[in-house]
Amino acid sequence: MNIHTILVAGRMHKELEEIIKQKQLSQTFRFMEEQDVTIEDLNWADALLSFGPTNCFEDHSFKWIHSLGAGVDRFLESGNWKKSVMLTRTVCSFGQRISESVNIVLAIC
Repeated sequence: MNIHTILVAGRMHKELEEIIKQKQLSQTFRFMEEQDVTIEDLNWADALLSFGPTNCFEDHSFKWIHSLGAGVDRFLESGNWKKSVMLTRTVCSFGQRISESVNIVLAIC
């Protein structure tokens, strides 16, 4: 799985931007509030990190979606899923752990 463009959307986007930028990853990121996400942003992204589906979420071809919340129900209820989409979630304290999850997934992709 090749992931090159990652959209980070939600109330923690500024905090996550600081943490992720320190890692100097080769992927390209966009950071924004969930309500500011456009169809163009979704079409641009290989991956989405968010608390839930954003505006215009349905029918996009993500390779990876990471739920910043404890559950993934909101994503699963949002539409049809391709078997190839990797859906993950954060299972502990956030912030640093989320950036660590991003690093791990990107390392194996």
